Amino acid sequence: MKRYLTETEIGQAKADKKIRDGIMAEIEATLEIGKPRPVTVDGPDPETGYKMGVYRMTRRTATEDAIRQFCDAIGDFNPLYRNRDYVKNSRYGGIIAPAQFLGAIAPFSGIAKAMEDLDFRVARVDAGVNVEWFKIIREDDCFTVFEYPTSVKDITRENTALQFLINGNRVFKNQRDEVVAVVEIAGIAVVLKAPSTDAGQIGKPPQLRHFSEAEVEAWFEKAQAEKIRGADPRFWEDVNEGDEIPPTHHVFTMAEAFAYSAAMGKSASWRTQMAHSGGAWKNMLDPESGLPDFTHWHLTDAAAQRQGMERANCLGMQMRAWLGRMISNWMGDDGFIKKMGDQLRGVMYRESLALCKGKVVKKYVQNGEHLVDLAVTLEDHDGKFMIPNGSATVVLPSRRMESRLG
Repeated sequence: MKRYLTETEIGQAKADKKIRDGIMAEIEATLEIGKPRPVTVDGPDPETGYKMGVYRMTRRTATEDAIRQFCDAIGDFNPLYRNRDYVKNSRYGGIIAPAQFLGAIAPFSGIAKAMEDLDFRVARVDAGVNVEWFKIIREDDCFTVFEYPTSVKDITRENTALQFLINGNRVFKNQRDEVVAVVEIAGIAVVLKAPSTDAGQIGKPPQLRHFSEAEVEAWFEKAQAEKIRGADPRFWEDVNEGDEIPPTHHVFTMAEAFAYSAAMGKSASWRTQMAHSGGAWKNMLDPESGLPDFTHWHLTDAAAQRQGMERANCLGMQMRAWLGRMISNWMGDDGFIKKMGDQLRGVMYRESLALCKGKVVKKYVQNGEHLVDLAVTLEDHDGKFMIPNGSATVVLPSRRMESRLG
């Protein structure tokens, strides 16, 4: 059965590199560095037999309903993803999914075995991803997913937790055995001590900014004014280095968190959670009811505070989906997101406004593709950056190619 390390054990490990080397060796052995491992909805949990967790494959197929639910969760009204009459006249001939929909197939948030197979408990913190897409995601595409752990590094410092950087790749293939995307994942495994059961800590009120009705209305008006380029092609020749991408406007509330969690397929009953948790539920008690609180730190303040976070906070994948929506709005139906990358450098707490911005930094032709490199960022209402140095590469149609085809 998994256990939490004591504060003494964690303190000793932070002070002694030999102990950390031993922990790192255990992680490396458990991960089986370089060995492919299927990510599946069928694989049983190693302890209980239940199929659990955001780190497993949550669905195989990109159904119309799943695509629509994902788009609803991120506020994406692009008809390319939901309107059959509209897509009949598109180059695709049918409904497709946003590039970031892969997060609803098998969330690329970390290498699962580091979490599941160790005999001590760790939390995984998203440190960033780099994704390259090779194929469009079409309605009813059915996926096979593998992950390949590549390295473990001790990043513990005097003023940090006991923590290790875990890198790996996740490969998504469709039913035609085509590689749809390869994701390079960076995650920090934080070794956990037992969650606090201090009711004062769990119940402390978060410090939230109060937005006026005028501010809420102004933000909503900006969101409603966002333009989806759609069927009007954005040709490569019409793009200039330095061009600004129209921003998109978002709000991170508990409604947004639960909507995105459901769109990812992360849902499990109390009975399932109890069976999965072993005896750990005793460290997850709600101070008022005495019942275990199985929500995670992205959903409730109580769960976040048990792990030392100030309050519930936004998933990295959710923020990436917002950035993807901004790019899709700008590039039009005939564009293709080829790459996106980021490193998370801040935490977005609940009840925050989020602003996505972007700029063209380079345009070029490579291997016959007309490419545009973008610098993208995501910040909150105070101007604090969660993603300060994101990047993307987009394939755009070319007037020159259009004239040749004509």
